[in-house]
Amino acid sequence: MKKILTALLLCLATMANAQEESIETQVWNYLKPHFETDTISGEGYLEQQIRLIGKYVPNKLMGERYIAMMAEQWTKYPSGQNVEEYRSVMLSGVQTDSLREKINHCLDEYKTKYGHLAKGKPAPDIEFTDKEGKIHHLSEYKGKVLFVDIWGTWCAPCIAEFPHLRAIQEHFKDNPDVMIMSLSCDIERKPERWLPFLQQRGDEITWLQFMLTKEGNKVISDVYYIFGIPHFMLIDKEGNFVSYDGPHPSLADPIKEIEKVLQK
Repeated sequence: MKKILTALLLCLATMANAQEESIETQVWNYLKPHFETDTISGEGYLEQQIRLIGKYVPNKLMGERYIAMMAEQWTKYPSGQNVEEYRSVMLSGVQTDSLREKINHCLDEYKTKYGHLAKGKPAPDIEFTDKEGKIHHLSEYKGKVLFVDIWGTWCAPCIAEFPHLRAIQEHFKDNPDVMIMSLSCDIERKPERWLPFLQQRGDEITWLQFMLTKEGNKVISDVYYIFGIPHFMLIDKEGNFVSYDGPHPSLADPIKEIEKVLQK
């Protein structure tokens, strides 16, 4: 009997997963034709999704369940987004009490774990060393706009961003209020590779280079929750996050974002 019940539970779980996937697929099929044609100036991606769900998904409950699933998935990883803004947008598309409770629960959990990484929150201090081995802290650079790159010498996608980081450095080289800095994670792998790597690159690397200490690396993983690199952050003169999880320079234009921060 125990084996039968176990098999039944596994079957129900599989069916439930299939149903969840079916909801995602069905809703996406309803929305896909309208993402590029049904737009409103100034509307964010999430706002557009919620609006299109209400407009084009014929089954109201299906649309609401999809929004609740979005909340559950979104809150698994830090993004630096404002939780209350997301809460307001998501709840605007959901009327079912149980699903509203689920969304609120997910967002409350996210806020508890990752709320300190939101825009406007102070960036936690990080310890790192320069090429001469002198210890520095992120807090030393308060008063400057910081564009921070977390990387490693073994990481090909990180190295692929170098020409774009160099372009940012070139643009702001005469502006003392802006600092572009790379913080290497090599301390936990092969720290002896870091300095020779920089030396081999020579004049190609024109922006500030540091290596995280063991304590700094622990802060990156346990406080910043950064587990994938490259990772980019933009921090204002007050030491607060403008963007905890910024776009890769190769995919966006950080120069415009940095200039916006300078104008404030």
